[in-house]
This record gives sequence, structure tokens and C-alpha cells, in this order.
Amino acid sequence: MPKGTAITATLGQTLASDQNHPGDSFDARLSMPVEIDGKVVIPKGARISGRVVKIKKRELKVALASVVVRGKSYDLETNSIRPSDKSQAKGNTVSTFCGQ
Repeated sequence: MPKGTAITATLGQTLASDQNHPGDSFDARLSMPVEIDGKVVIPKGARISGRVVKIKKRELKVALASVVVRGKSYDLETNSIRPSDKSQAKGNTVSTFCGQ
């Protein structure tokens, strides 16, 4: 995927700054399909894995690590994003951009 491609995913679990640690992994599902040149390259609902990058007071910094498309796993390199609240309730959405 081109650098700067937007990816939006819905978390499948709760993340909290007072319970999680850097390196913890989480599961998510793609909230919107990813299109390149008008063609869907990652369908909505694709399984995504991510990790907690950093915790600072009431803030979690996370990154998306991989996506499964048609049964095959692909690594993602995304810019870290910061959910804005102390904790992310199950079902919350995170957005990030591909770094490569």
C-alpha cells in the first residue's frame, strides 16, 4: 500500500492505560475497506492485529501491525496513533496511516 493510505479499525477488546503495557497486542477489524486506484485491496472486516507502543499517564499510543486478507497475513507499518481517552472501550475505532 502507498505511504499515507488511511486505515480505520474497530478494536475487539478493551485497552486501558492503567492495565496495558508497551508490547501488549490487540485484535481489531477493518471498519472501512481500503481502496487503491478505485480497487478494494483490503475488504471491510479484515482481521487486524496491533500493539501498544507507549503509555503516558492517561494516554495509549498504539500501532497496527498486520492484516489478514483472503487467509494470508501481511505486515503493516503504520504511524502510531493515540486514542484520546484513558481507556478504549471495546468497539472503539482507531485510525492510522501506512508508513510505507
